[in-house]
Amino acid sequence: MVYGFDNSASFGKFLPDADMPGYWEYLEQRFNEMSANGATTHEFYPQFRSAFVDDCLKGLLPIDEDLLPKDFVLAKPYKSLGDVMLQDWVLLSPNDLGT
Repeated sequence: MVYGFDNSASFGKFLPDADMPGYWEYLEQRFNEMSANGATTHEFYPQFRSAFVDDCLKGLLPIDEDLLPKDFVLAKPYKSLGDVMLQDWVLLSPNDLGT
């Protein structure tokens, strides 16, 4: 099935107001560990983060299990969520989030 999204000016069931608390800090910590072990080709975290968002979070490459967000917190309760949601830079499925 093909989905198309329009950039909404407000939050709703397909674009919920949400956050992934601590995720970017965790990703930076993992980058530092990977960098110390020579497991990344990026010299600086901003380069790594940009490539990670472009390659993994936009769906071009699979995301390693240890790099997945652990928490996804809605800012308010929603009566329903869309089958697919747009969250900043990534498409999410509530089924994958365990909601």
